[in-house]
Parts: sequence; structure tokens; C-alpha cells
Amino acid sequence: MIPFHSEINTRINSLQQSETLTFKHKRLSRTYSRMIVDSDGEEVDQLDDFQVAFLDLLDERYPSILSTIKVPLEQSFTEMYKNSEDEAERNYKPEKELYLHRIQIPSEQIDNDEWQIMYAMESDDTIFHVYMKSWD
Repeated sequence: MIPFHSEINTRINSLQQSETLTFKHKRLSRTYSRMIVDSDGEEVDQLDDFQVAFLDLLDERYPSILSTIKVPLEQSFTEMYKNSEDEAERNYKPEKELYLHRIQIPSEQIDNDEWQIMYAMESDDTIFHVYMKSWD
């Protein structure tokens, strides 16, 4: 088992021992409903324990992850719209336009630690994919 999956499994055990797994299932299902897709890109209707533990860890780490990806994401955003013929598009600001759209979570069955965060645009149907390996 790869370290990334071991960490998620350790979190499952911790949640089970503290008897907060059911509470986390409900809270994270509400928070991330319609946002979660599996490794095949299919919407996840019911979170399993592995997915709940992953999302619980993601909640803790998201500020750090966001600070790591923010500059490259904004550069990619700016590069995409800087030569637009539409003046409004050239003036788009990432912090006003981008929102968290989807999270493609890793699979417990697949022996890798890749997952992605997708940000969508308020103004059009553009989606920015941020591919992650483990938490880095």
C-alpha cells in the first residue's frame, strides 16, 4: 500500500475509534454533494469510508494546497484570457471568476495517489484542472 493510501486508512481507523465516522459522513456528504466524482469521472452518490477519510484530510489541507496551486492556477487563467478580443474577458480576475467545481478523488482500488481539483468559471464553461499527486 502506498503511503498516501495508508494515511487515508489511518484516518478511517481514527474516525472509527472516535466514533465520529457517521457524523463525518453526513457533514462531508452535505458539504461536497454533487462535487465529487470518482476516478472514472462519474458522480459519486454515496460516499464510502475511504472517500470520507480523504475529504476529511482534504478539509485540513486545503488552505495549504490552495496556497501551493494559487499562483500557477492564476497564471494559467491570465494566459488563457490575455489575448481575448473581448475586453471583459481580458479583465477577468481569477479570484472573482473561479470556483471549486469538482473533486476527482483517488480510488481505494487503484494503487496510485493521483487525484484532481477542477475549478470552473462563473462567466463561461471553462474548467481548469489541477492534477495532484498525493497532497503535493
